[in-house]
Amino acid sequence: MDPWQSKLFKAYSEPVEVYLDGKGGCWCWRAALMKTGQFYVIKLFNLAVIEEVTSEIKSVQALKKITQNPDSHLVRLIDGPLTDRKLGVYYVMEYWGESLAKKLHQSLLPDPHEALKIITHTLTALSGLHKLSLIHRDIKPANIVIKDGKCKICDYGLVRLKSEATSSLAGTFGYMTPEMYSGHTKTE
Repeated sequence: MDPWQSKLFKAYSEPVEVYLDGKGGCWCWRAALMKTGQFYVIKLFNLAVIEEVTSEIKSVQALKKITQNPDSHLVRLIDGPLTDRKLGVYYVMEYWGESLAKKLHQSLLPDPHEALKIITHTLTALSGLHKLSLIHRDIKPANIVIKDGKCKICDYGLVRLKSEATSSLAGTFGYMTPEMYSGHTKTE
């Protein structure tokens, strides 16, 4: 079933940008709420993959409170995780802006002052996660979004409670910590 045809998402415009197209049982897209015109990102997990993403769903529940703090530098969770019996589990996040990866790809390198701000905001976000015993496990330019001189971390797909982090490799090759490559894969 095409999730976009569901009554669940009738309040939103057609997708403006699709990040994940359903392969692997997950959709993620950006769309505008019809009533306000404001953009949001919606992530939906097909019922077939629910078993595989229970850790992500638990992590999203734990993240909900901290993302409401405007100083957290984490993309705010608006709604969810919610379950639709026909579609699966979904959650809605604020759309913050373009990714650092996109800006770098366009050769829009930050000046030293902006680079320091990006680093500071990213470390603030990670510190907040760690205080809640959450580990992001996929920090990379594509998961740092920037708008009006402020940046936030997004993509909570690999965020885990520290107690549930496995010793398997997790993250994006090339951005993983050296410990992951040396065989010390337990995320600390």
